[in-house]
Amino acid sequence: MIYLMRHFKVKDRSKRWMNSAQFNQWVKDYDTFELDYTQVDFPPIEMVYVSSHTRALKTADFIHSPYQISDLVREVDAKAFMKTSLPLPKWLWLVIARIEWYFNLSQSENRMDTTHRINQFLETCDLTKDTCIITHGFVMKTLIKALKNRGFYGKQDTAPRNGKLYTFSNLATTE
Repeated sequence: MIYLMRHFKVKDRSKRWMNSAQFNQWVKDYDTFELDYTQVDFPPIEMVYVSSHTRALKTADFIHSPYQISDLVREVDAKAFMKTSLPLPKWLWLVIARIEWYFNLSQSENRMDTTHRINQFLETCDLTKDTCIITHGFVMKTLIKALKNRGFYGKQDTAPRNGKLYTFSNLATTE
């Protein structure tokens, strides 16, 4: 079984409207915000991989399970799509950053880069072991697609929920 978990919910009390400099600073600060911890019932797991972002590490520490840190399951960074002093809604900055990523227009990592990174990560894992990957919502979607391409199946939400454990299995490895 492969278990995927999005880090616990971030307590974000920042402004809703931001100019480009404020948005870029918010992206940097987001990883340092406090988390809203909840209890998670973990089954016996042989291996835990955790994103190197602080919010994922804090989530793993709360669960009290030994883990291995991997930069390959880090969240895709968002950046302001233009430089402006005009405040825009935070959600708009994020949506446009993800649209740029999707259409491979991103100034940093694009969708092809992320897919390559996730496949590289999965190639290093023993997918026959019960494994948990603690990561981020956006990366989880790419992980799920890559797992399905490898014959795994499982239930998922349209938007991965914070602190929820998602289970994926592969008939070839469970028989």
